[in-house]
Amino acid sequence: MKKTVGIILTAMIAFSLTTNTAMAQCADDSAKKNIVELAQENGFTSLAAALTKADLVDALQADGAFTVFAPTNQAFDNLLTAIGQSSIDDVPVAVLKEILLYHVVDAKVMSSQVSNAMVNTLQGSAITLSTTDGIKVNGVSVVSPYDVDASNGVIHTVDQVLVPASIAQFVNTVLEPAYFNKNFSMLIAAAVKAGVVETLLNTPNLTIFAPNNAAFIASGIDLNAVDSKTLASVLTYHVVGSKVLSSGIPSEATTVNGSKLYFSLLASGNFINKNTEIIAVDIESGSGVVHVIDNVLMPI
Repeated sequence: MKKTVGIILTAMIAFSLTTNTAMAQCADDSAKKNIVELAQENGFTSLAAALTKADLVDALQADGAFTVFAPTNQAFDNLLTAIGQSSIDDVPVAVLKEILLYHVVDAKVMSSQVSNAMVNTLQGSAITLSTTDGIKVNGVSVVSPYDVDASNGVIHTVDQVLVPASIAQFVNTVLEPAYFNKNFSMLIAAAVKAGVVETLLNTPNLTIFAPNNAAFIASGIDLNAVDSKTLASVLTYHVVGSKVLSSGIPSEATTVNGSKLYFSLLASGNFINKNTEIIAVDIESGSGVVHVIDNVLMPI
């Protein structure tokens, strides 16, 4: 009988210890901050602002096991300089969201678990991890702090913003000023639908007279209703096949559409085809230049 009581007491003590350990572990997990909270508390203010702008805060506060390669504030500043923008608020939300999701892996990977491999991100493209000369992501160094443990994953710091190839192709091209500026999202959408993006990216020494979103809205053009061929004709009427700075604008120029633009350089302003004003000039990028206009030009 004493032996039976001893066995029962031993089992009860073991169960109690196990339960208390599990409860302590649960309490420890619940005490941890999630990825967004830790980013905010550890000085990743640009990342936190970008996540808010891209409406990704809830996604990275959700339950799960994420790995976030978190760019420093300086890394975001360097990106903005590279793409010719002054603030994260200038970048289109859709572009910003793609960039941010490219930094997130849907699994918790501590630094000790990193190996030479390609890993898919929540953006859909893969990043390349390597352990040669320290841990690197797409050749970008992981720096301190790393292994910042969160309730829903882990944060590693990187000293550059990672950019997927689908977005990187616009950097240092004549389309860069429009692609990375939210005020020209309709122009980019039109270029994509018209199928002229690749040509514009790969043709050197172009001049683009770029209508902003306000110009598209004022024109009444419904991008969903216009067919791609018509759009291509209209957009190529905004492109001259040589680099023309404002100091060298001629009285007329032939566009890649084949039709001509006519310029009036007056004291009251510089105009195209009499009624379209050039409102910003000489935005150089790559081998080309962009001038901003307040109207959508129609071939004549």
